[in-house]
Amino acid sequence: MLRSLNDARNAVLFPATASEFAKAGDAVLYEITAATQSDKAAAVHLATDLALDLGSALTGWVLDDMVGKNAVAAMQARFEEVVTANADESAVAAYTAEKEAIAASQTWKMCEYTREGKLYDFWGHDYCTGMDHSLRRGARFVTSNPAKINLFRKENPELWAKLLDEAKAENPGASVEKIISAMFVKVTAINARVLKPIYDATDGGFGFVCVQTNPKNIGPDDDKKMVDEVLYWQEAYAKELGYQPINVVYKLPAVKGAVKAAEALVAKGIRICMTLNFSVSQHEIFAEIIQKGDKQCFVVIMAGFLDDNVAKELEAMGVENPKQYSKWAGVSVLRKSYANLRAKGLNKATIMAAAIRGPYTIEACLTDHADAPVVFTTMTEKIKEFDQEPRPLKSEMEDSTPADVMEILNKSTIFVKAYNRDKLDMDSVHDFVPLQAVSKVFTEAYMDIEKSLA
Repeated sequence: MLRSLNDARNAVLFPATASEFAKAGDAVLYEITAATQSDKAAAVHLATDLALDLGSALTGWVLDDMVGKNAVAAMQARFEEVVTANADESAVAAYTAEKEAIAASQTWKMCEYTREGKLYDFWGHDYCTGMDHSLRRGARFVTSNPAKINLFRKENPELWAKLLDEAKAENPGASVEKIISAMFVKVTAINARVLKPIYDATDGGFGFVCVQTNPKNIGPDDDKKMVDEVLYWQEAYAKELGYQPINVVYKLPAVKGAVKAAEALVAKGIRICMTLNFSVSQHEIFAEIIQKGDKQCFVVIMAGFLDDNVAKELEAMGVENPKQYSKWAGVSVLRKSYANLRAKGLNKATIMAAAIRGPYTIEACLTDHADAPVVFTTMTEKIKEFDQEPRPLKSEMEDSTPADVMEILNKSTIFVKAYNRDKLDMDSVHDFVPLQAVSKVFTEAYMDIEKSLA
């Protein structure tokens, strides 16, 4: 019987020794070859996946240093032989096209520049499924939120039902809220297991999955609810995954109620990621909290949602072609906040760019400062867009926003509040238009899950 891709990948791409690499490769190839007689489609599929893996960024975690690129290429050729000998013409063509696309990937090239010390940028997959495309191009973590977990529910009804049965059996008599928390664990644990070898290879720095607290708990007095959910998750993930330490980072909303929650969790040595972040001031407030702890944590900049809402405001003012200006909004706040956090020595809070609308935001994330790496998280379609053409892949962090663009952006009250650290405080952040818009998306997705359980 064929082993799963994850089991095969762990054996072949993440061996403990060079001899184990050779043995694992032989064993998996033997299984695949035997399976071509009984289940050729499954055998070819697994051989294709492993051949692609062996020609991708995944070899950089262990194999390239352990056995060398020549040995890796030789093993890839053996899996490729199975594909070409057993797959039909269209499948071989699809394999070849993906192999070439991986080799030409600008995203993978960016990751290689980071390994070489030319850049200091890392990235993650922003979805609950479809990780392979990203992992092969250097992704090293996965992010989720209530909306993405709700999409998982809709796209994978049979698996969702199976996991739901497990969650209910393990939590008899639990409230709907507790069952949803348990389902968030079940869904994201799928990714956590895949990422575990990267977590080990980076000494826990990456290879994690992010999970977000109940978006309805966003009020000024909801700090205890946030903390309680995270502490429940700490135990639930340990049971679900069956290993310690768990490779999970917890997302909290960057609002007033999360200040005490962030302080409590950081004091316990728990890694957090502050989402619903749009401004220099939010970043600074939570970066100061994070700096008091001993773990590297994250402050998100939801660049695309900021851009979207600035565009709406500019359009309402009669600005022609507002998107040519609004696409600079998130980029400008990112660079302003980056400089501010570096100047203040708040180096335990890494900026994570999210809600990316195009290659321009990824390019703006590129930095050559070793003391302040930047990460971004995005979906496959945005990586494909970034990979479409060669790029300079050089630091743009110190680049300035054109003066004529800034003149227009400063007409937007949304941009002014996000860009200027004294224009948005914790008492007024709940009324900030981009935060309200995204919070609504998360809450509606959560309520959609609630309805499905009724």
